[in-house]
Amino acid sequence: MTNADMAARWAKALAERDVADFRDQFDPQAPVWQSTSNASHTAESGLDGIEERGGLPEFTDIRTTVTDWGFVCRTSTHHDGRNLHLAQFLWVEGDKIVKEEEYIGIQVNGG
Repeated sequence: MTNADMAARWAKALAERDVADFRDQFDPQAPVWQSTSNASHTAESGLDGIEERGGLPEFTDIRTTVTDWGFVCRTSTHHDGRNLHLAQFLWVEGDKIVKEEEYIGIQVNGG
């Protein structure tokens, strides 16, 4: 699977809020770092947490950019009364995501 294929699959899973597909895409032990906590966890534990909280919120304006090491996904969502914008950097080896860094920003203006 190419990085472009992986990016398209990621965008589809995000749009469909398909946690099972995310599980299939990740190496279960892949490190996932998030800016909101400045901490890392495994993909498996992060996905377990998402399921425990009842799944993913709806994402809009999903855009991907393919790189030689994987891809970047930019998207937005609404959570706890706030607009959030995400930039996800995903490293791919073969047909698995082996690392993710996720930067989450709160929208501060009314835009």
